[in-house]
Amino acid sequence: LACGTGRMSLMLLEQNWFAKNLNSSIEAVDFSEGMLKKFEVSLHKLDEELRNKVIIQRMDLSDMNNWSAKADSSYDFVSLMEVGEFLPGFAAIVQQVSRVLRPGSLFLLSKPPEWMGALYPGRHQTAKDLKALLLKNGFESVEIKPWTERYEIVYAIKGNT
Repeated sequence: LACGTGRMSLMLLEQNWFAKNLNSSIEAVDFSEGMLKKFEVSLHKLDEELRNKVIIQRMDLSDMNNWSAKADSSYDFVSLMEVGEFLPGFAAIVQQVSRVLRPGSLFLLSKPPEWMGALYPGRHQTAKDLKALLLKNGFESVEIKPWTERYEIVYAIKGNT
């Protein structure tokens, strides 16, 4: 989600274990036409077999009803990097991600560190609040660790319920 120029997707496509898995695919979603066009340019540098593993969809994440996600428990991994603090309806996004992830699967997201909270009035979540939201939505293991100067990385594992 919020794939931007496809940095995460392209990284996955470079992994032998991903490329060799015949059933593997990526659904890349973003609102920005410009970012998606840059992603498509990068994809065209890859061979056709890898390109065909990627479906790109333009979508506004503030309305999760637009997400043409597969059925419940059908995804192995969802990422939402460097954008959650800007999205209205963030709780609805977490709820939808929980719905589509298989038990034991990873939701990888980022959050600004606590000291940056003043920059996001009304949208910033503390680590405690974010962890509570994830646990409430079926994630059983949540780790928040330092990552970059502007973001912490959050690993949330979907529970079996």
